[in-house]
Amino acid sequence: MDIGDIIYQLFLFMVLIGLVSGIIFIFKYLQQKLNLMKEINSKLDRLIEEKQKD
Repeated sequence: MDIGDIIYQLFLFMVLIGLVSGIIFIFKYLQQKLNLMKEINSKLDRLIEEKQKD
């Protein structure tokens, strides 16, 4: 096995790890945004209910 083959395989392995990590990061980021939107929505609903009571 040539040293170039080893470097090439390591490079592709790093790219694969990077892609998987990127996908996981994107899903976590989107989940946090979704949770934040749900929290804001519930606060707005609560404020609207309080305003309607007055």
